[in-house]
Formats: sequence, structure tokens, C-alpha cells
Amino acid sequence: CTLFTPGCNFRCPFCHNASLVDGSADTFVSEAELFSFLSRRKGILDGVCITGGEPTLQKDIIPFMEKIREMGFLLKLDTNGSFPEKLIHLVESGLVDKVAVDIKNSPESYGKTVGIENYDLTPVLKTVEYLKADHVDYEFRTTVDTLCTSHISVFVTADLTVDNHNLVGRTFSVAGQDQNHCRQQYQRDNDNCY
Repeated sequence: CTLFTPGCNFRCPFCHNASLVDGSADTFVSEAELFSFLSRRKGILDGVCITGGEPTLQKDIIPFMEKIREMGFLLKLDTNGSFPEKLIHLVESGLVDKVAVDIKNSPESYGKTVGIENYDLTPVLKTVEYLKADHVDYEFRTTVDTLCTSHISVFVTADLTVDNHNLVGRTFSVAGQDQNHCRQQYQRDNDNCY
């Protein structure tokens, strides 16, 4: 079962869940409906993945995850890694079985990629270092737009995260486009960012 939470502190121009970020998503399920669904799935589902948006922005994420855990489900958290203290608390409270962190780009390009110029990468780096110490099962992933992300950027992003774990990549490309087209498209996307 995958649960999508609304809201995000990033404004990535390539976001595939933009309707969750800007609040325009038209389908929401009440907590009562969700827990009714999960209770009917006990013994059928192994776990629940909480994703977003950015789930660690939710003020009630801890008691919410506690309820799911009490039902006997494994929990996976998908995050952008920008709230390490909350993530650490969730892990050390035994509420998370696996964490997936979206690493958006190399440090030099992070702000532009997340739609926040001069973004302070310190919280994400803290999350990366915490997870690399093997407190919980984890993976780092990135979305690579082969038009807008240089090969150097991909290798720097991988170097930032990879130790004994894999960097999981999702690659999108449009054949026949040049870098100038890419810059123009990226600028248009940033100009139209939420």
C-alpha cells in the first residue's frame, strides 16, 4: 500500500506529484477510511510506503505511523531528506523499516533543481550521513533528465551517496534536443514553478 501525503518544501520543476505539492489533488481519503482499508488488508499486505509530497512535513506523521505500526505493517518512508531530525526520530523510535531518499542533483546544482536558489544542503547531507551509518535499511535515488543533467552532475550525485548501497536512477530523455533547448525548457519550467 502506498500513501501519498500533500505538501512539499521543494518546487522541483519535474515533479511527478505536483498536484500534491500545490494542493490541487482531487482525491483524498480520510484517516478513518484508510485505517478501515488497512484493517481489511491485514495478512494480505506486508507493508505501507508513505511518500508525497514530503511526508515529514506532516505534523501528525509520528502518531499516524505509530497507528500503522500497531496494526503490524512494515513501514517505508520516501523523503527528500530535508528534515533529518524528524527522520532520525522516526528511525530511532522503530517506526521505519526502510528509507528512500531522493537526491536531486550534485551539490552545485541542488538549489536550481529543487526550485530554491541558494538552497542550504546541510539538512540533506545530515540525512545522507545518518543513513550511511546503517541505522536502517535505505536507498538513495535520483531522477536524471539526460537533457538537463550533465554526466559530471550524475557522477557527483552518485559520489555524494553511494557507499555499500545502490543509487537507484530513473532516466528520462528526449532524443534530438540540444543543451540550449534544455536550458530554455528548464527556464520555462522554473518560471512556471508553483
